Amino acid sequence: MTPEACGPDDWESQSRTELRAAKVLAQQQMWQQAYQHAGLALELGLKAAIMRRRGMNRWPSNKEAPELYTHQLDVLAQAADLQEKLLNEVLAQTKLGKAWLVAKDFSVMHRYPNGKGFPSKSGQDMLAATDQGGLLTWLLSQKR
Repeated sequence: MTPEACGPDDWESQSRTELRAAKVLAQQQMWQQAYQHAGLALELGLKAAIMRRRGMNRWPSNKEAPELYTHQLDVLAQAADLQEKLLNEVLAQTKLGKAWLVAKDFSVMHRYPNGKGFPSKSGQDMLAATDQGGLLTWLLSQKR
């Protein structure tokens, strides 16, 4: 099945699967991989939110919406019209706002070796923001 054929429930389900994978990897102290899977969980959660908030029953093709073909969480939050809500949470210094400050700079580029190693704290913080920080649950609750 292509991404375009999947609806928001499929994207939500996959986001939850990615979070479970991140937790398993964290138990093994595989922090770089846990970081990647937690970040992917948020990316997929944001894409599910975009679909729901825009009333889409399928993911658009790259030709229809090239701006949505990104891994940048801040760009996806803007596309979901959630940037202002998240900024308000940051300004209010809520648990959710603090989680967003950690997660918003997620980069798939961290999956590549850089010769310096991967800081375990980055993986721990990303997983905490996604899970205990409530960010994924909040994103998936944003229907309109």
